[in-house]
Amino acid sequence: MSRILVLGATGTVGRPLTARLAQQGHAVRAATRVVEAYNGLGTPTALDLLDPSSWASALDGVERVFMLAPPGHADQYALLATFVDALPASVERVVLMTAQGVEVDDTIPFRLLELHLAASGIDHAVLRPSWFAQNFHTFWGHGVRHADTLALPAAEARVGFIDARDIAASAAAALTRDDLPSGKAWVLTGPAALTHAEAAVVLSEATGRTIRYQPIDDAAFRAQLAPSGLPTDYIEVLVGLFAAVRAGAASVVHDSVQRLTGEAPRPLEVYARDHAEALTRTSGSGTGRRSGG
Repeated sequence: MSRILVLGATGTVGRPLTARLAQQGHAVRAATRVVEAYNGLGTPTALDLLDPSSWASALDGVERVFMLAPPGHADQYALLATFVDALPASVERVVLMTAQGVEVDDTIPFRLLELHLAASGIDHAVLRPSWFAQNFHTFWGHGVRHADTLALPAAEARVGFIDARDIAASAAAALTRDDLPSGKAWVLTGPAALTHAEAAVVLSEATGRTIRYQPIDDAAFRAQLAPSGLPTDYIEVLVGLFAAVRAGAASVVHDSVQRLTGEAPRPLEVYARDHAEALTRTSGSGTGRRSGG
């Protein structure tokens, strides 16, 4: 069993990942800025990526690290490169989550971070998930719940939406399997690539309501996101990612989840059924994370 630090332990991927590792018997440190508020499995550990003075105690004796950038940060390289540099000699493996498609341009912050980790010489794996299915009830949830509308600038492009639970299972495998090649990037997708119109049909069937997809342009998307409180530079990242979606960057389905976990990824129908309550008007708005593009 390993001593594993999970960044973002309260998040969409971090929470099921921490639970999975703890249930497997690993000594899991759940990184959080507010230890007192943590209510998941594992041992809550104070860590703030913006406060380097909190890093040493969180990393002390850790053997493996799951690393990701919290939502809202446009420059993931600036946020996490110095954290990579601060990893102690006890760390024998890092699993870094970035996003599908970042390899097309070495100036993308996520790609810069991948290259920086590779240059460190630490044994590592990179997970590049597609867009989270959970975005439908987090980032896009207000429109789904209150207007029965999914308004996004995706045109008719297809996306291999992936359930965050399958990302967590893949991350657990990448952290704990010693037979995996070092430095490999795994693109994580669901079992099928759907248009957002097709996704809206799946959500409709699960909720018993008619949810429609409304294609919008980038300007309307910016206006839609403006009241969210997201930083302007992060909104521009999202706009750019949807441009990549329209160009087909998220349309290819991969078998990485099966290869890592031994189990097929959940179809969108399973996500929608399991989260039908969160997709209704009576649910809280929540906050979420997207990935991929």
